Amino acid sequence: MAPGAWPWCAAFTAWITREWLEDEKVREALRLASFSLAEKWRCRDASAFGWEKWAKQKNIALLPETEKAKAGDFVVYDFSHIGLVIEDQISAKDKIKTIEGNTNKKEEKGVKDSESGDGVWNKERVPSLTKSYIRIFS
Repeated sequence: MAPGAWPWCAAFTAWITREWLEDEKVREALRLASFSLAEKWRCRDASAFGWEKWAKQKNIALLPETEKAKAGDFVVYDFSHIGLVIEDQISAKDKIKTIEGNTNKKEEKGVKDSESGDGVWNKERVPSLTKSYIRIFS
């Protein structure tokens, strides 16, 4: 079945976060006493830029695009897309390695994947496409 026409990249990152919060050690590190509190804490915004607003509200590090990406960061792109960084960026000029939902397997620099995204794929993107990083654990 083909994916719907709605932009589900943020829904994918919300799901990743939900799965991550199943781990009691993660909840303890975030000082969330229960999974129900974690459910209230996590971002459920369906827009990539909404994740930046959530990070600000929760006092989570919202870093500029000039920072180097670290594994575990959420990366928000300037074309209203979001993914999860899976590998530390060694140099600020290196491509950012991520896993993203609502994207295409084929690398198309700057293409808004939410219009034709066919799945969840590992991606490598140039840093110039980045708007910000959300770093839950500094």
